[in-house]
Amino acid sequence: MFRKKRKAQNDNLVLSGNHNEPLLDLRSRNALYNEVFPYETILSMRQLYSRLESQIKVMPKRFGLTSAISQEGVSYLSRALGTTVAHDVGADVCIVETNWWSPSVSDPDGLGAVVSGKKGLNDVIISTNHPNLAIISAGYLSPNERSIAARSDSLKRILDELGERFDHIIIDLPAIQSTSEAIPLANLTDSLCMVVRQGVTSSQRVRKSVNLLGHLDVVGVVMNQVETYTPGFILNLFPEE
Repeated sequence: MFRKKRKAQNDNLVLSGNHNEPLLDLRSRNALYNEVFPYETILSMRQLYSRLESQIKVMPKRFGLTSAISQEGVSYLSRALGTTVAHDVGADVCIVETNWWSPSVSDPDGLGAVVSGKKGLNDVIISTNHPNLAIISAGYLSPNERSIAARSDSLKRILDELGERFDHIIIDLPAIQSTSEAIPLANLTDSLCMVVRQGVTSSQRVRKSVNLLGHLDVVGVVMNQVETYTPGFILNLFPEE
């Protein structure tokens, strides 16, 4: 089970008008992040960490999300998972974005500024509407700096320090086949999962990426933007309202 440091929050629940199901929102104090996660996304994240509990008995200290190719929704799901765990479990969670190749927000500072020595760690930790959830944006690093940063002792020390301050670190990783630095960054996790966007990523790309991560603890795959199709003859069996 997760180690609870405080009672799980209940003050950020909003009810949707259609299904009367709870939603979770994430708002950062500096307005860089502002989004609401629908019930289907929250449910998927709850299923993910429940599966982790059943498989390895504990949520990993450093848990990474990655994908085979870019634009699969890794950053979005990293924030959804971090928000869900912080809300449901009451653990202290920090989401760390490491994708300098395709950052989710435009922030000149962030992790890149700490790795390069321009900022201190406390300067880039972004507080949110959840008191036990923080975010560190990827920030900016030049192309020549990224390879060095991904393998640097500085980055390892940053994650070690965050590990002393937070129960769980959710690491938003770049796509495995988008940059050669994705593997060194993935090596910094305890466990990770692949995000696959339905109808976009081929099974061959996913298989190749999983093979490249074979030395790591890849716990599974999260399907993103899944659509189901119901044949018309089945829909005709239901009466019209």
